[in-house]
Amino acid sequence: SIDRTFSTVCKVLELLVAHQPGGFATKNGDEHDEPTNLHKLLHMAVHLLGDDSCRAAAGVFESHMSSFASFEALVRDMKFVLHMLEELSASSKGTLTLTILSREAMLLALLRSVLEARSLARDAFRVCSGFSAILRILVKLEGSF
Repeated sequence: SIDRTFSTVCKVLELLVAHQPGGFATKNGDEHDEPTNLHKLLHMAVHLLGDDSCRAAAGVFESHMSSFASFEALVRDMKFVLHMLEELSASSKGTLTLTILSREAMLLALLRSVLEARSLARDAFRVCSGFSAILRILVKLEGSF
């Protein structure tokens, strides 16, 4: 199935990303606000594929953020993950599904892991107003129950 193949490819990418800085996360060596290959990979997995693919793509993204990402890249990537969380909570339109909850839980676990792994990530989280974003998401979730 597509999910199994995607998951396998992501596991290989996770190993490569963890041991090779750059290349995968940036677009032509830039660290601007443009979506990178890893952003596209995670976005596609969260919105179009199954839980296994989503978990595998989150692992690749987490591996990159926990290893070699610069401060600017961490801010960009944190904003991206927070934006995806907001997209998911907005897509529920007052009715939470198990799929949306599991995707949000995976993304929150990704952020938690990265925040635990790097003090630079905690600084990036503060700079991109991560606490406020998480509170907004939780307030939206509360209205769905």
